[in-house]
Amino acid sequence: MTLSKSAPTGSYTLTLTNPDHTSAHCTGCVAVIAAPKLASITPSSVTRGSVTPVTMTGTGFAPGLTFVGPNGVMFTQVQYVSPTSATAVLGVNLAAATGSDLRITVVNDLAAGAGRDSEALLTIS
Repeated sequence: MTLSKSAPTGSYTLTLTNPDHTSAHCTGCVAVIAAPKLASITPSSVTRGSVTPVTMTGTGFAPGLTFVGPNGVMFTQVQYVSPTSATAVLGVNLAAATGSDLRITVVNDLAAGAGRDSEALLTIS
């Protein structure tokens, strides 16, 4: 089964057609779930070698979500708070590159559709 990335969210009926042209229908067996959208991280600026509690906001967050940062950045103790908020501990190793507009990716758990979003929200100095 293939879905377009632009498929509207919602439940769909799945129809399976056999080689002998008989078919079966399953109403609501396929659901298109909106991907999460990352809007902010607070604080948005950290230093190399730091370990900082952070809050991420956005939409479409689901239990089991994870966050991925640039090389040298790790998110641990990720906690789903609500569909619009999550917390974590952000660790930045001493070899991490410095810069602004560094990308953070949010990934929802497979049970929530495994959607992802990546935004340039982090500054490391």
